[in-house]
Amino acid sequence: MNTFKHILLTTDFSKNAEAALPYAVALAKQSGGTIHLFHAIANEVGDALAAGIPTGVLAWRTTEQQQQETRLNDLAKLIAEKEVKVSPICVYGNPAIQAIKAAQDVHADLVVLSTRGRTGLAQWFLGSVAEKIVRLSPIPVLTIRPEAHTSSVIAFNTVLVPTDFSENSEKALPLAIEMARQNGGKLLLVHVIEDSVYYPAEPPNYFIGPEAGAWMRYVKEGLETQLAAAAKKLAAQSEMRVETALESGQAAEQIAGIARKKQADLIVLATHGRTGFSHLLSGSVAERVVRSSTVPVLSIRPD
Repeated sequence: MNTFKHILLTTDFSKNAEAALPYAVALAKQSGGTIHLFHAIANEVGDALAAGIPTGVLAWRTTEQQQQETRLNDLAKLIAEKEVKVSPICVYGNPAIQAIKAAQDVHADLVVLSTRGRTGLAQWFLGSVAEKIVRLSPIPVLTIRPEAHTSSVIAFNTVLVPTDFSENSEKALPLAIEMARQNGGKLLLVHVIEDSVYYPAEPPNYFIGPEAGAWMRYVKEGLETQLAAAAKKLAAQSEMRVETALESGQAAEQIAGIARKKQADLIVLATHGRTGFSHLLSGSVAERVVRSSTVPVLSIRPD
């Protein structure tokens, strides 16, 4: 796989952040690429005041940067011992914004990070580093929950791809194919029927009264046919094995659940779906999948 030649790996030096390291190393080895090891120092004034230094913030900042650079260089040496090219980057500023800027500066084609940092909180809050990067990054972002890595071998044998049959969701397919092909794996094409989504093909009289059950059966049968056709097309296009799964409920929760049930190794999804909205609001399907999935998620902005 030659897709990821420049990988930006973010770290805050926490135990949680270490979960992303094996994935970045494995992908860099496959491509013969470089890991750009990134750390951002934030809130330096607040930290200085907390340390009891109401004056001399510049001096504190210089010392702090030296300490952080030393830690970053030490981690870079450990990565280099794994026979991977590595280049450390240490900057000041908002971690999410600076990470995206650094990725652009080094022409990165992938950002890799853990979904939890120093706090280790299981529940994200609006504005977290991982959430902002997934929302705003113009390049693919691979997010890993700390508990996801349970093996010394990183292999994407089963790659799950959610679809809503839109052009945007289909833009995740080429990368999903390549990720699975590297290990001679298979694709799992998934669609979730959401109550809040309007399916324009069904007859209007099926919306009301006792015919609601018949309408749902009608919708499900139509989507099963559509999903089977999409899988057949994908199999022919990729020359790979393609399985399908159709469930009803909340899309994000169902996608994460199917990934666990089917023992998927990776979820690849587009961050825009049928509407094409940029999803800068909390609660988009892609963001909720990243939040809840114990399986690594590769997010792609289709625009």
